[in-house]
Amino acid sequence: MSDYNQVILIGHLCFKPDLSYTPTGTAYAKTRIATNYTAIKKDGSKFDDTMFVDVVAWAKTAEVIATHLDKGSRVMIQGRLKYDKWTTKDGQPRSKHVVQVSKVIFLNKSNEQKIEEIEERAEDMSPKPPEGQPPMEDDQPVKDEEIPF
Repeated sequence: MSDYNQVILIGHLCFKPDLSYTPTGTAYAKTRIATNYTAIKKDGSKFDDTMFVDVVAWAKTAEVIATHLDKGSRVMIQGRLKYDKWTTKDGQPRSKHVVQVSKVIFLNKSNEQKIEEIEERAEDMSPKPPEGQPPMEDDQPVKDEEIPF
């Protein structure tokens, strides 16, 4: 059985996609997406948790998003998670995860209904606790001994 690496994010672009070309002429565009999640603490108070994720698109997708999207644009990004490693000029190792885009859906006011349907389907697909067990709270860490690998 093969592994599965698929990421879907809905959020807003942090800056206009930066379009560049490789030496062989392949287009690529880099940007960052901000995703917001409202969580509830044990005391009942709400807080926003924002995550910033770097994304890169290639070829025609890169040219399309660079042409049609801007800072603040709401999008749904689908792609695979990739781990990039490099060394800075002063010899410091650096790394980060990047989503390599396979599909982008531009989300505007006319697409709000589609967004709600996608989010509802995602909730329906999320894992449920076994019968008789309370749901896990998002702010509880998972213990190493609970991880099956």
